[in-house]
Amino acid sequence: MKIFLIVILTFSFTLTLKGQDSHLSQYYGAPLYLNPAMNGIFNGNFRVTGQYRSQWKSVTVPFVTTGLSYDMKFNKFSAGINIINNRAGFGNFNVLNGLLNGAYDLALDSNKFHHISFGVQGGLVQKSIDWYKLYWDNQYVKGNGGGIDLSEGSGENFANTSSLVPDLNLGFVWYYNKPKSRLNPFLGAAVFHLTEPNETFFTNTTTLYRRFIVHGGLKININELWQFTPMFSVMQQGNFNDLSINLITHYYLKESNSLLLFGPTYRVNRGNRDALVFHTGLKKGKFTYRLSYDVNTSILGALSKGQGGMEFTLQYIGILMPSFPKYACPRL
Repeated sequence: MKIFLIVILTFSFTLTLKGQDSHLSQYYGAPLYLNPAMNGIFNGNFRVTGQYRSQWKSVTVPFVTTGLSYDMKFNKFSAGINIINNRAGFGNFNVLNGLLNGAYDLALDSNKFHHISFGVQGGLVQKSIDWYKLYWDNQYVKGNGGGIDLSEGSGENFANTSSLVPDLNLGFVWYYNKPKSRLNPFLGAAVFHLTEPNETFFTNTTTLYRRFIVHGGLKININELWQFTPMFSVMQQGNFNDLSINLITHYYLKESNSLLLFGPTYRVNRGNRDALVFHTGLKKGKFTYRLSYDVNTSILGALSKGQGGMEFTLQYIGILMPSFPKYACPRL
């Protein structure tokens, strides 16, 4: 059963990464990975964001995602860099994205309440794998109840162990930025891998499919203590689709002049339930700390015992943000 599970997970993950990207439960906490147009949409001079995610540790070698981004503003223009790395499985399958980012923020009215931001990302995607750490059907032996014999050859002919391809992403975000408004809506869309590069390890063509994202939400300022932000994200890439629905709550802690964050996310893949995610966090001064945990509700739930992934995000903004609820940017 353990060998069967490893084979299934490795095969499934390989198919996923053949033409699809990884996802984050805290997608809103990784602005440059969500949408290039999110570059520079924050109250401050510069922003540094880091992510760490580990999943499937309960059943196999964990799939680990780490990310680091930096963006800063130059009046209406902004620039940044986004690096995200994914490693999975016994074969050390690794995907490294390195992207430069630029965006332009345009006010649509004289009061500068309605804004639209256009963003572009360009860079490289590098993929690598250690074929000799994987199990193959030629290595399966039937004796003693069956198992894997690593002394047997794989029977495979590996053309390459790595690939390096260019990448180009585009996006836009509209948001309502009136500081004392009760409601601040925002809506964005982006397309990734615009050129659909060939990312194969072999001599054939394997396309990195375009990834389309539509995301949005509504920041609701109830009073000086409470703020609610229902959000959604819809992603389509190849034959894979993902829908996340969030309700993030902010509660202002007067004594410590900080914001407590908490709330759930429900996520479905291809119309099937995938995970229930619990979020918590704290905004204090220039720092924002976020922690989430995925409870697996998919068909693999019986094997994983409901255990999904732990995710942590740390963000630093270069100046103190205005006191709640004055900021109205489309981010948490």
